[in-house]
Amino acid sequence: RVEQNIPINIAFGGEMRFENYKIFDGQPASYENGGVENLWMINGDSTYVAGAPGIQVFPGFQPQNALDKTRNSFAAYGDLEFEFTDEFLLGVAGRYENYSDFGDNFSFKFAARYKIADGITARASFSTGFRAPSLHQVYFNNLSTQFVDMGGEQVPVQVGTFNNESTVTHAFGIEPLKAETSNNFSVGGTARFGHFSVAVDYYNITIDDRIVISGRFGPDEQLAGGGTAGDILTPLGAGSAQFFTNAVNTTTNGIDVVATYKNKLGSGRLDVILAGNFTSTTVDQINTSDILEGKEDVLFNREEVSRLEVAQPKDKLMLSATYNINRWDFTLRATRFGTIQYIHPSDGDQADWIENSFTELVESRDQKFDGKVVPDLQVGWQIWDNLHWTIGIHNFTNTYPDMHQHSSNNSSGRFLYSRRVQQFGIKGMQFYTKIGIRLF
Repeated sequence: RVEQNIPINIAFGGEMRFENYKIFDGQPASYENGGVENLWMINGDSTYVAGAPGIQVFPGFQPQNALDKTRNSFAAYGDLEFEFTDEFLLGVAGRYENYSDFGDNFSFKFAARYKIADGITARASFSTGFRAPSLHQVYFNNLSTQFVDMGGEQVPVQVGTFNNESTVTHAFGIEPLKAETSNNFSVGGTARFGHFSVAVDYYNITIDDRIVISGRFGPDEQLAGGGTAGDILTPLGAGSAQFFTNAVNTTTNGIDVVATYKNKLGSGRLDVILAGNFTSTTVDQINTSDILEGKEDVLFNREEVSRLEVAQPKDKLMLSATYNINRWDFTLRATRFGTIQYIHPSDGDQADWIENSFTELVESRDQKFDGKVVPDLQVGWQIWDNLHWTIGIHNFTNTYPDMHQHSSNNSSGRFLYSRRVQQFGIKGMQFYTKIGIRLF
């Protein structure tokens, strides 16, 4: 009889968390209405629009916004790894969580790794996920100034964000927030050939009941239950309303690739890294209430859908080379951010020209922003064994994203760069220095 011992790694633990979320009312001058009106041009006609009360565009919290909320949770988790052979490893993990405000959940994970040959390994995993609504998603509420398109102009409107306990939110048929849940699958592998190594992973993530902030419901929106949104908003002095809700289910597919080369070069060492991420997210379903039935294009309109699908680069590439010699290191890095799109909430299909309410052909406000390369240069000096000094230039070509092309998107020149979609920021070239100290 042959006996075989199977090495087992065991990990376990627990967690307790206490959370507190507070909103304090601000000074009266930060939210009181001073009675000021602003002159605006809409469709070529001048009109006066009530100025935002208090300090624009985010006035102080009013007394009715103040709150003090707490909750607690505890979790227990465990992880087992079985190394059946030198080539094959299997892992199993589980986590149980219980929240005082809405319930409990059990999540699990299975993972496997197999060494195909020396330097070549395959791996795969499947897991379930769980994210409780944060306290701010449940309780945040305020009245703020947001720019809303009216007649081709960006006009400031007082928009109320009502929390999950608000009678306004309930009047729109929004149910109490529940946890987001997900299924996560990945498969990939690593390989090493001399000074080269590469890792490739594919992943698929489905998220149900994803928590997002809704679109804005104006007073003229007809509700399926009868009446208009104005019947709810007018008594509150709000021109529009939005709220957090479990509005969408999404699927994300992606590939991560990392290739490295490490070798001696002269008296030093050269490290080269090429990394890429290719990701696509789609909105599979919009979850709405009976009262908002037929209003999916407002609850989560085409602009909000685009924030998840095309407002972030679907591809990102980074090439970095670092040369270490004696106590010096020199790094040259270039990052390419892929194309993104701004999708206007009410421009229909993504055509170059569309019909407006007067059946005239007008230029679509949708816009694609081209991919850009942002380069960095960095020099480091190991002054002592525990002290490292670095100086660098970020974006030394002073590269900027594309500007908005349609006049109504930049609000008469106030917002030259998009406020709604962004690839890498609009600060241009930046110089920096930092010091690293290792104490132990």
